[in-house]
Amino acid sequence: IMLYIGGICWTIGYDTIYAHQDIVDDLAIGIKSTAIKFGINNKRNILFLYMGFLISMLYAGLSIGLGLVYLLLFNGAGFVILSNVQLCDLENPAACAKEFKRNSYYGFLLLIIIGVTVFLSHI
Repeated sequence: IMLYIGGICWTIGYDTIYAHQDIVDDLAIGIKSTAIKFGINNKRNILFLYMGFLISMLYAGLSIGLGLVYLLLFNGAGFVILSNVQLCDLENPAACAKEFKRNSYYGFLLLIIIGVTVFLSHI
């Protein structure tokens, strides 16, 4: 359940960043998106969604016993992810596209963290 909740939070978060690339066009033709729905609280809501994702993943990993190494590595990755999202200029479509594309790297980084942690726990 926690992985599912985390996946939903992450997807809505990065999709909202993606939606900022063409928010002007969406407003003009009446398309409803999370970028429009969140309004002036966009950055706060995106960060909240990413934190929901990270907390869900952290809880899931710790609940199956991945331990202290996972906690430390995951917190480091979480700091990087949240920092990049915080620094993203939502008014700049190129910055939004760049941040959106980073999510594939975030996913790969988290996969590596899980793999390393599982490997180290079996040594």
